[in-house]
Amino acid sequence: MKTKITVTKNEESLSFYLISEIGKFFLFTHSFSDAVFRYFRRGRSEREVRSFKAWNQDKKLDKVIEMIPLYMAYARREAA
Repeated sequence: MKTKITVTKNEESLSFYLISEIGKFFLFTHSFSDAVFRYFRRGRSEREVRSFKAWNQDKKLDKVIEMIPLYMAYARREAA
C-alpha cells in the first residue's frame, strides 16, 4: 500500500493524516485554506508531496507542503 496524505475539513481548520500499511496517523491541524483543501481533498501520495513543483503560487500551500515531511518523520518514529 502506498503512503498517502489525506485531509479532513472542519469549519475553521484542516486536519492532515498519514495513511500507510501500519495505520492512520494524525499529523497536524492547519487553518482552513481553499487552495490547500483542493490540493489534498482526494489524497496525495508521499511521492507527489515530495516532488511538489508549484512553489510560490499559494503561500499557505507552500507552508503546508514544507511541514508535511517533518510531521511524517515524527509520526513514523512514534509508530515504531
